Amino acid sequence: MSPDASGELLGLEESSRVAARHHWVESNMFTLLGGWVKTTSTPEAKLLFDRQAGHHAWRAQQWWNRLPALADVDRAALVARPGDRLSAVFKAVSDEESTVSRLVCTYRVLIPRLAVSYERHRTRASAVADSSVLRTLEIVARDVSSDWLDGEAVLERVLESEIPPAGECDYEALSAANTFAASIEVQLASAAGF
Repeated sequence: MSPDASGELLGLEESSRVAARHHWVESNMFTLLGGWVKTTSTPEAKLLFDRQAGHHAWRAQQWWNRLPALADVDRAALVARPGDRLSAVFKAVSDEESTVSRLVCTYRVLIPRLAVSYERHRTRASAVADSSVLRTLEIVARDVSSDWLDGEAVLERVLESEIPPAGECDYEALSAANTFAASIEVQLASAAGF
């Protein structure tokens, strides 16, 4: 594939670090959504989180499989926490109790950032050295896009059905969710995102 705007393809070490970060993010998304299943009262959102938690676990495993299997490479060290700031972001999101805020944060901040991260990786991967990574990116990017659309659809239905009269949007919940999501976006930017 073609390089990004910097003009540079990823080397083996940098490609491994990027795959390790994908693994970390997907693993934490699994934990995040899976943790919400017990505490989400809206049935459609609960089912969405449960279903998609499994998708994140599967994608995390795909990234684990893309890490170098070399004697001098400690895979566990590669996927260790990428930093306190990013961990703090996931902690803040996991502590959120509002279903609308959970949905907004996940499907309007985290999942879009993940999709962009995968695209950025694809544009910097070497067709020769990273052929298996490129195949994985093709599969997981399609999977993330599908999850994104499903999540946005659930969010829209929740916003339209959570307050009487049916069919009107819960603007207060959406406003609070957008404020929370904006704070998470700022934190992600300062944490170098993912």
